[in-house]
Amino acid sequence: MMKQVLAYMSLLCIVVAIAACIGQMACGEAQRVERAVIDCTVAERVGIVAKLEPGIKELVETGQFSVIEHELLGLTQDIAGCVLATAVADTLQSSPSARSAVAPPAPPASSSAVMAEFERLRASRFGGAKFVTRAGTL
Repeated sequence: MMKQVLAYMSLLCIVVAIAACIGQMACGEAQRVERAVIDCTVAERVGIVAKLEPGIKELVETGQFSVIEHELLGLTQDIAGCVLATAVADTLQSSPSARSAVAPPAPPASSSAVMAEFERLRASRFGGAKFVTRAGTL
């Protein structure tokens, strides 16, 4: 089981690194998001978010926000915020029975704990930006 988790985390790191390169080529230099409204549903963000969000969602569901912060480091702030906001929105909308069929390595995080961590990251990393996701605005 531990080997599978390590293999999954390694794969996720590779995907994040590739996405970071694509993001910097497509968007130019990373730019700081300051109290903006970022639309995560636009075409240039949807593809990258769709690839990265499932792995981040699993971490959100189990409250592993320190791991999430590390995983999002290589991404531009708008992409990182969209991936996180989409994962949080999807987690809050899904029922416990609809969550991952694989046994999580930690107990599920409560909705209030998930939102508190999201708000902390929104303030510290994303300058208070709001994110428009397919599930709503966070």
